[in-house]
Amino acid sequence: MPKKFDDCVKGIKKQGKNDDSAYAICVAQYKKDHDGKSPFSKKEDILESDLPQKVKRIALLVFEAEQAGKKVKVLESEVTGRAL
Repeated sequence: MPKKFDDCVKGIKKQGKNDDSAYAICVAQYKKDHDGKSPFSKKEDILESDLPQKVKRIALLVFEAEQAGKKVKVLESEVTGRAL
C-alpha cells in the first residue's frame, strides 16, 4: 500500500473510527486525490492486505469493475464531509 494511504488509515483510526470506516474513507480520499486511481495497483495488493474482510470484498468488486473499464462513483458522507 502507498505510505500516504497507510498514514490516512492510521489517522482516521486515531479519531476513533473503526477499521471498516477508516479504510472506506481513505480509499475514497486516495481516489479523489489521484484522479480516480485506486491505492491498489493489482488484485494481489487487495488479497494480501490487512483490510477487514468486508472491506476487502468491496475493494475487490471495485477493482474488478475498474479493470473492466467501468467508472465507480465516489460518494461524500454528509456526516464527515469526507469522500466515502
